Amino acid sequence: MSATVTWQDHGLQQLHEQLDELRRMRVKIGYQPPEGRAKYGSGITVAKLAAVHEFGGSIVGGKHGGGKFTTSRGGRKKRHKWGGTGMPARSFIRSTIEDKGAQIAACQEREIAKVIEGKATPVQALSRIGSFVVGLIRAKLEGAAGWAAPLQPATVEAKGHAKPLEETSLLSQSLSWRVMKGKQELARGNH
Repeated sequence: MSATVTWQDHGLQQLHEQLDELRRMRVKIGYQPPEGRAKYGSGITVAKLAAVHEFGGSIVGGKHGGGKFTTSRGGRKKRHKWGGTGMPARSFIRSTIEDKGAQIAACQEREIAKVIEGKATPVQALSRIGSFVVGLIRAKLEGAAGWAAPLQPATVEAKGHAKPLEETSLLSQSLSWRVMKGKQELARGNH
């Protein structure tokens, strides 16, 4: 007597491979090259200015044309060259992640469900998550006048307006996301 057994996984193996692939990927959001290397007229890069706004900074010397500023993160201080005066922290990245954590988690759940259902690849799902979070951060930047520390009178005079975090649209436009697998970039966008 003999019997034949036929195995049909109904896509289980593919799902396992997709989820394993997803585990090895991440979304990186911030001011990354080449966008983060763009420079303002003063010479400071968008990434450095974003760091000063995010963490606050002490700027010494110079008036808009020279000097150094220090940011402090995790107890470590890092010096940068630039000009101006002290700037309070005006967190727009960390505060968005904290304030919108539930919405971000819901987006992640929806996108992972699409991978499980076979309606999206891991790269597509993580790209949509990156785009969603960048949109939330941009919305926070656009509403900075309602939550950010006010500008100093000298800054208002130099800029010609009192809107914090708004010199040009470069800070908002340069924000981007990347889907990474190790050091390999699989997708990127700034929308």
